[in-house]
Amino acid sequence: LKASDGGNINVVGSGDLAQTLMHHGLVDEYRLTTHPVIIGTGRRLFADGAIPTALEPVSVSTTKGGTVLGVYRPNGKPSYDSY
Repeated sequence: LKASDGGNINVVGSGDLAQTLMHHGLVDEYRLTTHPVIIGTGRRLFADGAIPTALEPVSVSTTKGGTVLGVYRPNGKPSYDSY
């Protein structure tokens, strides 16, 4: 599918499929939505065993309600720094 001339393939709500695509280096862009709520439980998108990957920010915006909409592209291996 990735090699074809078709449109984008979007994965919404399938963590298992997303993790499989990430593991095989098939993700071109992440569109992550962060809601201003702490739930405390649930499945992690970037679970144990995820391959460390640097993300390059493409765009970031915030809705009126405080939800952060971030678009990122994989950018090789991460470099580690301190704050």
